[in-house]
Amino acid sequence: MISKRQWRIAGIVGVTLIYASVSLTMPAGFGLLAFGDIVQFSLLFLAFLLMVANAVSTRGQVRLFWGLMALGCLLWSMNLGLWTLYEVILRRTLPDPFIGDVVLFVHVIPFMAAVALRPHLSDEKKLYFSTLTFLMLLVWWVFLYAFIVFPDEYVVLNVALYSPHYDLLYLVENMAFLMVLGILAWNARSAWKQIYRNLFVASGLYAASSLVLNGAIARGQYYTGSIYDIPLIAAIGWMIWATLLARELKPPSEPAPSERPDAQPFRLLRLRRRGRARRARRGQSRDRARRRARHVRPSRRASAPARGRLRQRRARRGRSLLRHHAARTTRTREAGVSNERLARASHAAHFNHHLRRNARRRWRG
Repeated sequence: MISKRQWRIAGIVGVTLIYASVSLTMPAGFGLLAFGDIVQFSLLFLAFLLMVANAVSTRGQVRLFWGLMALGCLLWSMNLGLWTLYEVILRRTLPDPFIGDVVLFVHVIPFMAAVALRPHLSDEKKLYFSTLTFLMLLVWWVFLYAFIVFPDEYVVLNVALYSPHYDLLYLVENMAFLMVLGILAWNARSAWKQIYRNLFVASGLYAASSLVLNGAIARGQYYTGSIYDIPLIAAIGWMIWATLLARELKPPSEPAPSERPDAQPFRLLRLRRRGRARRARRGQSRDRARRRARHVRPSRRASAPARGRLRQRRARRGRSLLRHHAARTTRTREAGVSNERLARASHAAHFNHHLRRNARRRWRG
């Protein structure tokens, strides 16, 4: 019995093969152009809807991850929708400059912000941190676009300059996204590793197809539905497969590196190494102290007579201080006794003086 996963793989591969067969067999014209625009827009809008469904069915950082991925796919599908509007509905050639180029350049920024969240880890970040990351990426890449491409595209139109500058900057942007996604695919585990790996393959295939397609546009060899669109269809199909795989696996967030159980042995090993280093430093300090003591002891033995004389001198000085203190105490006590006798004698003399004066007053009266 064929499983659901096999049906999905067969459907994606089948759509890619059908598009390739039509592109190779149908001659260039309005029919091939309409077929190419509608299929590309429909597949990319389907990827957007699936990512929105993943965002609704999850929570936390994983929800924000799929929400940003869905935003990137929405911007990307808007670019293809503008192609469909001009080529299929209005039946006009694309204007130059084309506003869809700006939208196409910006659509990678939500992808970068999504992978910068690292949803495979369980360390929850505040919403304002994620918003700040997205705004910083947006300001940085918009600044580069305004500095490198915008003057030759909208100020003074110079297709010979702005087109290669745009292609180069767009390639650098895709390479930066691929680098971050590759690092996550290397470090993640289990289900998240599969998701990142499939997203990496899809994004790499798109970056390569975009490089080849832009070169064909610069040479005037590209038309919608041509052979250059086959890698683009394969890249979109692979991205749809990565989204469906994530919906099937529903991977939980892994613990942060500091919280993983396998990080505990490494932490204990680091602590042991620190303890060994600390004990080694203590042993070295003890050895230095012992060596210092070995050098100091002979000098102490040689100065023993001098220390004995110093102790005798201190003892004599102490005994002299004790004798001086005792003599001073004795003099103080004697002075106190004499002062008391003098006070008694003066009091008696004063009393006798009063008695004599009172006796005279009585005799005269």
